[in-house]
Amino acid sequence: MTADRLVVVNGLDFDGRRQFLNDAGAIIARANAPIEVDCSVLTDVDDPTIGMLVQLARNAQRRGYAVTLNAPAARVLDRLAAAGVSDRFITRA
Repeated sequence: MTADRLVVVNGLDFDGRRQFLNDAGAIIARANAPIEVDCSVLTDVDDPTIGMLVQLARNAQRRGYAVTLNAPAARVLDRLAAAGVSDRFITRA
């Protein structure tokens, strides 16, 4: 994450996912627009990262905001669809 910008990278471990969600929570708390996540460097997602994104979407939706995944790789979209959670996100190429 960089100053009000969420960026998902490859290979996040438990602590990295926890930090991402903490940062996301702070952004959601002061948001006044949909939440955008830069996925341009993310080439694939594992199950824990999918869980992290779903938790982000759930937290944002509780506050009335959608989550947009910007520039996700086709493999990321395929994995989200296979997990049955792609409907929780807006995607933008």
